[in-house]
Amino acid sequence: RVIAVLSRDYLITVLDSRKQFSADYRLMINNIPQYTRLTVIWASDRIHFIIGVENITEEVRKENEHILAINFANEQARRDELTGIKNKKGYRELEDSIQGKIDQGVQPLFAMVVCDLNNLKLINDTKGHKAGDDYIRMASKLICDTFAHSPVFRIGGDEFVAFIPVPRDQEAKEYIKTLKDNLKEAMF
Repeated sequence: RVIAVLSRDYLITVLDSRKQFSADYRLMINNIPQYTRLTVIWASDRIHFIIGVENITEEVRKENEHILAINFANEQARRDELTGIKNKKGYRELEDSIQGKIDQGVQPLFAMVVCDLNNLKLINDTKGHKAGDDYIRMASKLICDTFAHSPVFRIGGDEFVAFIPVPRDQEAKEYIKTLKDNLKEAMF
C-alpha cells in the first residue's frame, strides 16, 4: 500500500486537487503493531515532494479505548441493573427496528411472550425489597433459560418480554409450554 501511495504519478494526481495527502497504515515490528501516518505535500518548486512519517500508535490506542468506552457505555445503557438482561431502552430500540422493517414493506416473522410476575408487591411488603429483588432475579433467570436463544427484556418492575425471531407456530407453542412447565416446577 505504501509503495502504491509513493508512486510519483499517484501523488501528482492526488495533490492536484488538494493541499496535502495522508495515509495511515499499520506496521508489524517484532509482532507488535505500530501505526504510522504518511503525509505528502508539494515542495515550493512544485517538482519535488515533502514526505513526513509520523508514529500515531498512541493516538490509535487512545481512539480505540475511546470507542470501547463508548460501546461499553451504550451497552450499559441498554442493560437492566438488577438482572443484567436488556432493559426497556433496548426493547424500544428493538420495537423501532421492527417497525422500520414493517414501514419498508418487510413482514418480519416473530413472536413475543410477555411475562408479568405475580405477587411482587406482596413479597416486597411482607419479606422486604431484597426478597423482591431475589424473586425478580430468579424469574429473570427462568425466563432467560426458557428462551435461551432469544433476547429477553425487563420492561417494567415485574414485566418481561421475550422476543422470538422467525418462530414456527409450533415452536412458539413449545416455548410457552416449556415456560409454563418451568413455572409450575419453580412454584411461582
